[in-house]
Amino acid sequence: LPKLLYAHFDQAHDKESRAAWLDPGLAHTLTLLLRRPEPVAVVLLSDHGGSPPELPLAALLLPQGWLAQHPEKAVALSQNQDRVVSWFDWYHTLRDLMGLPAATNVPVPGAASLLSASLP
Repeated sequence: LPKLLYAHFDQAHDKESRAAWLDPGLAHTLTLLLRRPEPVAVVLLSDHGGSPPELPLAALLLPQGWLAQHPEKAVALSQNQDRVVSWFDWYHTLRDLMGLPAATNVPVPGAASLLSASLP
């Protein structure tokens, strides 16, 4: 998967709570990105807004067509959707998405790609 989107928004922490202004446009942009013929991975991070809402949010959005072509990765991602993950797991996941070999120099036992293993 050769494309990755990175965008940083800080409106949620201003005094006027302008984050709500972003919601419709962000949803539209994400929908368009995930429908592109060339697959795009979107990593969505937030300091809150998870489940429950007080928890941080870390989401990996992948096009349905790409997931259909990689059913084993879709299964692993589904199994890991409610797991506690580390940045080392994200590191392995991004390498996996880019088609790079698994890293062997990560000093954290058990760290793995969210797309290739069921995390504890």
